[in-house]
Amino acid sequence: MVDQREETGRIVVGVDGSDSSKQAVRWAVRQAEVTGGVVEAVTAWEFPQFHGALGWLPPSSSDEGALKARARQELTRTVEEAVGPQPPAEVRA
Repeated sequence: MVDQREETGRIVVGVDGSDSSKQAVRWAVRQAEVTGGVVEAVTAWEFPQFHGALGWLPPSSSDEGALKARARQELTRTVEEAVGPQPPAEVRA
């Protein structure tokens, strides 16, 4: 069965922790509330540079998990700062 809210539309918003991205999250939530849509908050991250003159190696796979977890925590924190823990529309981080 398809979720009714997904049929009415989704609003994707990029979040980087800046004030302007928080404003974008607030706008997206208001728009989703009006239209019955769902907000999908996304962020992007990349591996830090561990190579160079010192010959450092890339992070191990366990470090990858820690980096992903940190990105997810920052995304969740920023969304909550923007719209609180109980926004009036569904937000998927």
